[in-house]
Amino acid sequence: MMQYLVNYSLNAGLIIMILWAGYQFALSRNTNFKTSRAALLSIYLLAALLPFMPIISFIPSEIALVGGNVEVGKFEASNNPTVSGIQFNRIIGLIYAAGCLVVTFFLFIGWYKIIRIIKNANKEERIGYTLAISPLSSTAPFNCWRYIVVNEKDADNETILAHESKHVFYGHTFDLILGQFVLVLQWWNPAAWLMFRSLRTLHEYQADEGVLTEGYSRCDYELLMLNRAIEKQNFFLANTFSSGSLNARITMMGKRRKQSSKLSYLVLIPVILLAALFPKIPFAQTPIEPTQNLVFVEGSETMPEYPGGEKAMMSAILWEVKYPHELLEKGASGVARIGFTVNTDGSMSDFKVVKTSGFDELDSEAIRAIQSSLKESWISGTVDGKAVASAVSIPVTFYIAQ
Repeated sequence: MMQYLVNYSLNAGLIIMILWAGYQFALSRNTNFKTSRAALLSIYLLAALLPFMPIISFIPSEIALVGGNVEVGKFEASNNPTVSGIQFNRIIGLIYAAGCLVVTFFLFIGWYKIIRIIKNANKEERIGYTLAISPLSSTAPFNCWRYIVVNEKDADNETILAHESKHVFYGHTFDLILGQFVLVLQWWNPAAWLMFRSLRTLHEYQADEGVLTEGYSRCDYELLMLNRAIEKQNFFLANTFSSGSLNARITMMGKRRKQSSKLSYLVLIPVILLAALFPKIPFAQTPIEPTQNLVFVEGSETMPEYPGGEKAMMSAILWEVKYPHELLEKGASGVARIGFTVNTDGSMSDFKVVKTSGFDELDSEAIRAIQSSLKESWISGTVDGKAVASAVSIPVTFYIAQ
């Protein structure tokens, strides 16, 4: 399960890198903030879904229909299944899980501080939001869900309240929570952190635009922003009045609002296609797990053997395996390495995909063929003359005849 999650995170992370780079190139200077926000949120959606997109084959149909060939490679076996790379995969999984827990811990601390400030503040219901007046003079203005939090000095500052109310109106807190959830899973990915920062900056652009649209003086508004630049408190998990680069916000307010060039949107099409077709790390790639309750000792050992030898085993599998017709028409190909355990009595169990072909149908057919064809009991592996359970893997190659 952890290996599956790590592989999924890697695939989603690569997609975020590609799509965020496309956003930076095409839309980061766009003054249509609603469109830019939709684009950023779409990156999260595409990163979640595209890893499940199957590998697309570009083999022409006339070649694909010529016929499909199947080959069975030499099997690999070990009388100690723990010596199969599982330790490395477990270490990677533990590091990834530890990173997720650390980021989650700090996010919880941040949310605890925000909730505590809101809980201890005096509440006033206003039109469209709840004003929470903190008794602490050090509390800088910020927004969280329906709450606008200010200190007593800023409670009557209409400009600040207008700015923070725009965050409430646009529902920016939802974006931040979604982004934080992604950061937990993508803590290793610099693009995910940069994208989260881009999202927060975009929120400020949108709120600034809303304030100026209501008729507030741009000169007075920019002066207020500069005066508040010295505020130390800037919650990473919430929209604060002094969030983002003030230089970038002032520059963006000075731009005339105009529709983005259609070429900007056309750039996103090849970027999305690149993300969708980018080579993926198979989810099902898992190490051979050790059989329970086995005791291994040092000494002479023999590997398990199928009656009649390796040629008889390969011949039996080739006689049974069938190329799935639908994938043959699509030109799909790949190598499925199937692992299983040869028990002390010669029986087989614990079938699994050690390395996927990239297609569930090919993997399933490889497992079915091995289970159905190898009907005879194996000669079990031994250590010091004593029968032991052994880990075995067999590669089954599906390819298109040309």
